[in-house]
Amino acid sequence: MNLYQISKEAEESLIRLGEMLENGETPSDEEVNDLLDLRGDLHDKLLNYGKFIKNNSSDIDALDGEIRRLSAKKRALNNLNECLKSNMLAAMQANDIKKVDDPIIPIRRQKSIPSVCLDINADRLPKEFQKMEIKANNAAIAKALKDGIVIDGANLVQNEHIRIG
Repeated sequence: MNLYQISKEAEESLIRLGEMLENGETPSDEEVNDLLDLRGDLHDKLLNYGKFIKNNSSDIDALDGEIRRLSAKKRALNNLNECLKSNMLAAMQANDIKKVDDPIIPIRRQKSIPSVCLDINADRLPKEFQKMEIKANNAAIAKALKDGIVIDGANLVQNEHIRIG
């Protein structure tokens, strides 16, 4: 049985036993043992889920490490390529070479799209040339709400999560 089925059967069994007690009936030992077995099955299933999640977490940590390693290698290769391209451009400019004809790897100098170079801080530019991003200050909002201040459109939510280990 899966976790949902065990949980559902345990709930149904508990309801049946509750109804029996409300009606003045005494549940049989078998009915009580069935509920206890379901609770034990649920306990075991939850532990197995926890073990599985712990194992997955180890795999995730290993993958995170591998991603960091490969990302660093990718950055190094990109930096090397940019350095080599910069050296090629400098050499071609110094020697007034516009292109190198080759049937497999033709190389040529090309004008880039014009880009903006600022000699001042962006906050000193006229307002029409500035972008402003408005973000909620969640830490300040949480503190204010905890202090009893009412803020329209904001409230504190207390969620639950599973902690394993």
